[in-house]
Amino acid sequence: MENIIEKLKISNPYSSLLSNLYSIGIFNSAINGLLSIIEKNDKHRTILIERKFINNSNSYVGSGYYFIQCFNFFCNENELKQFRNTLENIVKQKAKGNYMEVDPIIIATGFSPDVLNFIYQYNRIQRRKPIQLFSYGE
Repeated sequence: MENIIEKLKISNPYSSLLSNLYSIGIFNSAINGLLSIIEKNDKHRTILIERKFINNSNSYVGSGYYFIQCFNFFCNENELKQFRNTLENIVKQKAKGNYMEVDPIIIATGFSPDVLNFIYQYNRIQRRKPIQLFSYGE
C-alpha cells in the first residue's frame, strides 16, 4: 500500500484554515476557483467549503464542496466513523446525494493502521471522490 498521507508543516491546521484557506498548502488558488467557508463547527473541528468557478459568461458557478475535519489527535476507527456519518449528512443536504460533489479531507496528527487500510480500500473501490489524508505535528 503506497503512502496515502501528505505531511503538513503546520501546528494548528483548523485555525489556520479558518483564517486563510490557502495557508496550509492543500488548496491552490490558481486551480481551485473561489473557495468560501459556508459552515464550520468548532466542537467537531469541521469546515464545509463551497467551490465556485468562473464560467464563460464571467459569473461564478457552484462546482461542489470540500468537507474537512481536523482532529488534534490520532485518527482511529471512532473518528473515521464520525467523519463518514457527517460526510453522509452533508452529501444528502448539500449535494442531493451525489458523493462526487464533495471532496472529503481528514487532517490528524496520525492515523491507525485500520483507518489507513479502510481509506486505501475505499479510495480504490468507491465511485466517489477519494478521501484525502493529511497529518501534522511531530
